[in-house]
Amino acid sequence: MKLIEILLIIVAAAIVVSVAAVAVINRKKGRNSCGCDCSSCGCNCCASKTREAKSDDETKKLPQ
Repeated sequence: MKLIEILLIIVAAAIVVSVAAVAVINRKKGRNSCGCDCSSCGCNCCASKTREAKSDDETKKLPQ
């Protein structure tokens, strides 16, 4: 293999690794790959977050 082919393989591998790393980091932060906009993706992530937020609000309203 020529030097340029080796460099292209290294660059392509770096791109793949960086995309995977960003996905793992976002998942650890609790973010979804769709960004949880849900205006066009149709995922269920926002629906569950909305339910969690409502239950948190109801819990805060209870007198202690």
